[in-house]
Amino acid sequence: MSTIVKHTRTFISHVITTVIVVAVLGMSSTAIAQNDCKCSILNTASAIDTAALAQHREPACRAKAFELQADRQLQLKKFDTALLLLDKAQAIYQQQQCAASSFLSLWKLYAGLYENQAAYSQSLSYYLKVLDVAEQLHDKQEQAETLLNIAQIFNRLKQPEKGIAYTRQAVPLVQQLALSHLQATLLNKVAARYFFHAQDLKEMRYADTAELFVNNALSVAKQLNNVKEQIIAYTRLSAICERRKQYPMAIGYIQSALQMCQPGINNRQYTTLYGDLGNILMKLGRYAEARRYADSCLLYCQQEKYPPLIMNAYALIYTIEEKAGHYKEAIAALKVAQAISDSLTSADRIRVVNELENKYDQAKNEKTILELSQQKKISLLMAGMAILVAISIAFFCDSKR
Repeated sequence: MSTIVKHTRTFISHVITTVIVVAVLGMSSTAIAQNDCKCSILNTASAIDTAALAQHREPACRAKAFELQADRQLQLKKFDTALLLLDKAQAIYQQQQCAASSFLSLWKLYAGLYENQAAYSQSLSYYLKVLDVAEQLHDKQEQAETLLNIAQIFNRLKQPEKGIAYTRQAVPLVQQLALSHLQATLLNKVAARYFFHAQDLKEMRYADTAELFVNNALSVAKQLNNVKEQIIAYTRLSAICERRKQYPMAIGYIQSALQMCQPGINNRQYTTLYGDLGNILMKLGRYAEARRYADSCLLYCQQEKYPPLIMNAYALIYTIEEKAGHYKEAIAALKVAQAISDSLTSADRIRVVNELENKYDQAKNEKTILELSQQKKISLLMAGMAILVAISIAFFCDSKR
């Protein structure tokens, strides 16, 4: 073998090695070194001991303890305390440079906290983060739940077309889930989103779609003996019947749901059931009874500390009193309802939420373009490597002659 051939082969060998290294680096350039922050005790312990987690040597366990404490504070409607705890958990995850997937449960808690305070732009920002990670992980369950939560935000902001668009994205994902308590929950949420669309656009065909999904939810809930989702399903069926002016049937569904409710456990369901019953009794001209149920509805709404529910309760009281001819009481309720409504649907709030959604879509498109560009570079490098390998083989064969 000539010296030239030897040097050429050595040179080509170095080039091939370089190309391979560059290709590998190119494929991993988008992945920033991040830690998969997991708490080992959660994988082994049969029951979660928050106190033990808080004292654990692993930072991820201490962060998880803050999350659990925050979740409890959210249930108690102590939002300020919950926010402080969530911020502590987030600080630990950031300090440990945890991967985005490690933030999922934390982001969902942030989103829920802000949604409960009707701070929709902040809530949406976290839901979009969750959705992005869920899509990367191909987690259909997480994607479906998040899409339906986003749909609810746009419904609250009186943007039903956007709400139904996100709902439609969620439907095939929900339908692919295995029989589970979560599937019952999500089917009920799908039904609620379609029914909201029917109410907002006054198109009963959407109510028919809602009825289809709520019956599916009820079937799943009964199979699993899930009381809460059965209550919600009966509530949805009552609303659909009320929309069709089938008042006796609607009252029957409400009574079925109320028989299953327990104070302190189903408070959110009480807000809807008492409100719906008050609304039906008002339409039947039974104003005194209607006002009593509207007052019960308001009581539970105030306990939930959720502004949209409180607004709806005052709006119901206004309508009842106006129809009953009690104009002083009607005006007082209307003023409160209007003040809450103005704060929830201000132009600035809607603009911020829409801008946030547009930024998310733009970032997602830019990410796709970047990934395609990197794939193209890798393909060119691999093609170049193949050519160099072919040249090397040719030289090798030539040296054998």
